[in-house]
Amino acid sequence: MEGDFPVPFAVVDLETTGLNFDSSDFRITEIGACRVVAGRPADTFQTLVADSDGQVDTARLPEVGQDEIKSARGEAQALAKLADFCGPLPVVAHNGIGYDFPILDRAAERIGKPLVDGPRLDSMELALLAFPRSGKSIQPDADGASPPAGLSLDDLCSKLGVPAPQPRHRALPDAEATASVVLRLLELLSADRPDRNLQRWLLHRAGHPWAGLLAPPPAEAPPLASALA
Repeated sequence: MEGDFPVPFAVVDLETTGLNFDSSDFRITEIGACRVVAGRPADTFQTLVADSDGQVDTARLPEVGQDEIKSARGEAQALAKLADFCGPLPVVAHNGIGYDFPILDRAAERIGKPLVDGPRLDSMELALLAFPRSGKSIQPDADGASPPAGLSLDDLCSKLGVPAPQPRHRALPDAEATASVVLRLLELLSADRPDRNLQRWLLHRAGHPWAGLLAPPPAEAPPLASALA
């Protein structure tokens, strides 16, 4: 796959104290990110995030070592490092629209610095483009292929043959697994098949956020009849 997708992008994953954004004790506890260049992971960034008292909440983080705790950064420093790491690249997060990006926006307000300058892309949306149907009880597609059991990162790893992140719910392994899932989804959507060619043509015509990372569409719209055959 190296070189097949020339547009570089960054993948971000956040671990937090919970799911309630409005809770008084809600905060980021870990940040993980990786850059994908020429269709393969290039470099990574990871840090635990200490609170205002310098404490690190590891209650929801498995397998945390003392060296990691000692190297934890305060929120402002950690987020500034993340912003520098991502730069102007498109930033991908799994369920980013519903989770990671709103958290980053609130954090940006606190520290007074934009954290995501590039386009924001949700890999769950990309999965929906590749697999419009998902669910354990869903019947196979017309070609006999089974849809994924769901659109969680674990479900997509299983469907696409990507190793599940280990340990789970650590920011960097989750970001790296998301990057692998995204590359497989881009590969599926970039296939030279009538249905995928039509899909990419429509996405480019609509200016869809993911269109720029996919293989170029045909110059002319593929005949609908052959695409749906």
